[in-house]
Amino acid sequence: MYKVAVIVPVYNMSPYIERCISSVLQQTYRNFCLIIIDDGSTDDSLQKCLRLTVGDKRVQVVHQDNAGLGPSRNRGIMLADTEYVTFLDADDWWSDDYLENMMRGTEEGRNDIVLCDMDFATVDAGGGFTHKTSRLRFVPGRLDIAREKNLLNKARTFMCGKLYRRSLFIDYGIEIPAKAYEDVATTPYLMSKAKGIFYVDKPLYHYFRNRQGSIVNNFSKLADLIDALKMLRNSFFADNSYAEYLPQLRYLFWCQLCFIYRVLNGKFSAGDLDARRTVCNRAEKAVLEAFPELQALFAIRLDCQDSMLKQAYRLIALPQDNYLDDGQIIIYTLCFKDDDNVADNVITIAKPSNDEVVDEESFLWNLADEIFFAIMAKIIGD
Repeated sequence: MYKVAVIVPVYNMSPYIERCISSVLQQTYRNFCLIIIDDGSTDDSLQKCLRLTVGDKRVQVVHQDNAGLGPSRNRGIMLADTEYVTFLDADDWWSDDYLENMMRGTEEGRNDIVLCDMDFATVDAGGGFTHKTSRLRFVPGRLDIAREKNLLNKARTFMCGKLYRRSLFIDYGIEIPAKAYEDVATTPYLMSKAKGIFYVDKPLYHYFRNRQGSIVNNFSKLADLIDALKMLRNSFFADNSYAEYLPQLRYLFWCQLCFIYRVLNGKFSAGDLDARRTVCNRAEKAVLEAFPELQALFAIRLDCQDSMLKQAYRLIALPQDNYLDDGQIIIYTLCFKDDDNVADNVITIAKPSNDEVVDEESFLWNLADEIFFAIMAKIIGD
């Protein structure tokens, strides 16, 4: 039996599918099967899939009426007879050693999920790719889940770039919804159920960012993001784990609202004003229905984006003489934005006791998350 199933949903991806499939078949790790779900393509994607994989017994090509990305992935999961599954979008591709590194990260079945960094590939004006590595904020190796204060957000909501124990989907009845942004509704919940998580600090997954027709470039799909957040919250409510993950979910909801603000004022700024206002109002309503206390953040515009995290990380990497005798560390960080006025805020965070063995980088990254939670709690009165 194969150890891992590679699931590739395909819908009208003729220009990209050969690069995608070739990157799977060229893997240095060989103990895998490939399940291609053709989701009712109307171009020659299906024909290309059949031609590229002819004679390879590891490959199963399935054709179905158009159902969407989520149901296609669900069907692949059900067809898989493997311990692990991983997903690859048909316009993306892998490094040749993706599976080798990810399967090594399972540590012979010890871990439920394996994560890796991503290469964000963008087509430039000349038709070539520019590349940017998107690194996860973890220390490489097996994560200390108990110490991770913001696991659901730091691990990204992308379903791709991860390897999953298949039983997570089966045992917890997790089905990927038939909507855009289906990964937002699913991935954080999967992360919460993993007993062991391993991080591979290599950009093994190549993500094609600016393809025409991509969900992230489609204004009409933003409403699905709002629905996905509601579905995610309902999953945690259903199994009574909501209270345990409330701070992380509140943070996630706020960051997704910030994303909606950003794209409405950025790539979609030329669109119909009333339509943009409708999406914005609906998003704000959904966030405030879930977390009414976040109303306090609207006025001061707390910046929860990566740029602020990076700034926080630089500021907390302080020399030893900044540590106080009582085991506390004082953090100075710029965290409030109100137009052009920036105010300083001082947050005091406890430093681990001397008898605890803590990786310095991990401590600093977790401290950055502590800053966010402390600031948010202070504003909303938790």
